[in-house]
Amino acid sequence: MFAVTILVFAGSSIRAQDSQSIAAVVNDEVISVYDLIIRIDLVVATTGLQNSPEVRRNIAPQVLQNLIDERLQFQEGARLKIQITEDQMARAVASLEDDSGAPPGRFFEFLQASGLNQETALEQMRAQIVWGIAVRRRLGPNVAVGQEE
Repeated sequence: MFAVTILVFAGSSIRAQDSQSIAAVVNDEVISVYDLIIRIDLVVATTGLQNSPEVRRNIAPQVLQNLIDERLQFQEGARLKIQITEDQMARAVASLEDDSGAPPGRFFEFLQASGLNQETALEQMRAQIVWGIAVRRRLGPNVAVGQEE
């Protein structure tokens, strides 16, 4: 189904040529080491983890697995012809801001102030939306909630 190669690196000091190396291949779609690095940057910044080479190395396998899962979710969404609307994205951002207690519009300010890639965060949200729609399409007709539930 997919092949995975994990490259171990010491934080963002990776050489430019290595950042274009392949971290994983998911059904012929490449996840580059650069993709992995910018997602690790996002995870470190949004979770409060220490930004050290050791922490980055330790979380890299899980972050890569999340990227692989997202690619699979997008591929399934494409197979099901799922389209995401601007309204769905706006609601996802608003929900994230609400959950974190941030005022509206602060999410993008936070990303910019932290030097994070906005598209990386949006891509993660898109994957969650696509997968939620796919699951509801697949399981929705089979779920019946009774009065007691």
